[in-house]
Amino acid sequence: MSIAYCTAEEVKRMVPDAFGGGSSYDNALKHNCDRASRLIDQLTNRQFWPETATRYYDGNGTVDLWIDDLLAVTSVNISEDQGATWTAMDTTDYLALGGENLRYDATPYALLRIDAYNGDYGSWYLGPRTAKVVGIWGWHDNYTAAWENSQDTVEDASGMLANATTITINDRDGADLQGMTPRFQAGQLLKIDNEQFIVRAAVTNTLTVAGAQHGTTAATHAKGSVIYIWRPADIIRQAATVQAVRWFKRGQQGFQDTGAVAELGQITYTQKLDPDIATMLMHVRRGGH
Repeated sequence: MSIAYCTAEEVKRMVPDAFGGGSSYDNALKHNCDRASRLIDQLTNRQFWPETATRYYDGNGTVDLWIDDLLAVTSVNISEDQGATWTAMDTTDYLALGGENLRYDATPYALLRIDAYNGDYGSWYLGPRTAKVVGIWGWHDNYTAAWENSQDTVEDASGMLANATTITINDRDGADLQGMTPRFQAGQLLKIDNEQFIVRAAVTNTLTVAGAQHGTTAATHAKGSVIYIWRPADIIRQAATVQAVRWFKRGQQGFQDTGAVAELGQITYTQKLDPDIATMLMHVRRGGH
């Protein structure tokens, strides 16, 4: 399930005077955040959340294999018979390149290059479905810092059962590492151990969540387990937040492409990114290979 790259709370924080601390527009703002995020995906040809998955590629008979944005490698396998059987590659068989200028060992990886000097292969096998890559997929310009410690932990007395739909915490309204409150908000992506959760609602010190997200597995979690919050790359979060704010402000001002009904907490708008936001994101856009 895709995520929003900003939350209603972050939108209200950007223009606090427009809301007066109220929650009347929260559902509409969440919808704005969701739609802005999906338009960002479409414009950039990328996803900005981490997904654990297996992906298959066609070998081209050369040393280079272009792949989707890869944040972490679990395993790479190669096949001579188009996927009927697979052979696991050693980490010495290939080199991973990525980052803004396609550097060695920089994430997100975009290219796997056969290391003929240190490995056992001279090229990727030619043909469809001859390479299999298992890992964590997505784009972030600083993945090592992307999962931020929430400063909070699981407080369910007996820990969390697998497939639990709520999490008891210490202090929903406490500050996060950036000094912002509340630390937990509807729409956030959380991680406990290796399982990802999407926050559906954050009321007092109980979070309503959907677990086993993005290829992760439902599991039990002990009391005291640290809760981490996914922070999309700053430019992505900023773009989504600014776009959501602009849609809201246009609704207030009666612009022709947007309308707002305060009594119902509704906003309608033309689903298109503003040109300057699209320009901001151009260097993040993924091209073809």
